[in-house]
Amino acid sequence: MSRGCVNRDCVDRERADRECADWDCADRERACGSRVRAWEQGSGTVTGVALVCAVGVMLSVILAVGNVLMSKSRAQTAADNAALAGATALYESTGAPCAIASNVAARNGGTLTSCEVHGEDVVAAASVRSRVPVVGDVEAHAKAGPKDCE
Repeated sequence: MSRGCVNRDCVDRERADRECADWDCADRERACGSRVRAWEQGSGTVTGVALVCAVGVMLSVILAVGNVLMSKSRAQTAADNAALAGATALYESTGAPCAIASNVAARNGGTLTSCEVHGEDVVAAASVRSRVPVVGDVEAHAKAGPKDCE
């Protein structure tokens, strides 16, 4: 330690650096004292772990919202196609509109939750199970029928 470094408390940092220039960094820090206080030791690790956890939470939220939006889109597609198929079956008199709508909703990955015939229109609601545990089923509604002539 006493290799010519006279300023061990490093009050004059430049002088100590000049006098101990031939030392490697570890020797210089041991002679002059570490710049990191004892209570700061490991604070970088805690900060790093906190940042990794925050990024993990944000990614989880983004994935959950994305899954809900995807489920909503699938439910809307199932409801739209079910309503169109039901209205077509009603218009062409090819079978029970709600039975056909239920079959079409199932083929689109949904479940027909309600089907009503109002005159020449078919109103259908379809739901799709979300993979997010707290959300459950996502539902969408659609109405189809001939265009009114005015």
